Amino acid sequence: MRKKLIVSLVVMLVFGAIVAMLMNNKAKSAAKIREEIVMAYPVTVAQVVETDISQNVSLVGTTAPVRDVVVMSEVSGRITAAPVPQGASVSAGATLFKVDDEVRSTNLATAQANYEKAKKDLERFEALLKDGATTAMTVDGYRLAFKNAESQLSVARRQVEDTRVTAPIGGIVTSRMLDAGALVNPGTPMANIVDIS
Repeated sequence: MRKKLIVSLVVMLVFGAIVAMLMNNKAKSAAKIREEIVMAYPVTVAQVVETDISQNVSLVGTTAPVRDVVVMSEVSGRITAAPVPQGASVSAGATLFKVDDEVRSTNLATAQANYEKAKKDLERFEALLKDGATTAMTVDGYRLAFKNAESQLSVARRQVEDTRVTAPIGGIVTSRMLDAGALVNPGTPMANIVDIS
């Protein structure tokens, strides 16, 4: 029985020593954490005052417009007018340049006269066909002549319209490459318009 008592006492002493060591380590850890927390957050106190805060920010970037269009010539010829200066604001459809249209206007007048003649000839021969005084084949020839004259008139009108170079979009004329008196060909860049809306 004495042996059991000694073993029990030794076990209790070892157990007590372990518990005491654990408690000591826990106390040291808690003190160390408290010390770290206090050191991590130093505080300074300042008087509250009203002041202006200025902060400059410099950034590098690229801006892009909504639309950027290069206006090109559709016809060849000499520029007779360039009424819009660089830097001007224009609306869509505004005339930027006028190219010489003398020959094209003459061609338009000729095409208009040919169209009128072909139309009257067709009407006359259709009336003759109703009376049986001509053949359907002859009338078909006049119908074809009328269609050709109509096509030529449409082309001549378009050529005269193309001598007026207009702004395809509204915006600012950022550059004007040509002035009055310059010669242009189809596809020649004439101006640049940027929509920055």
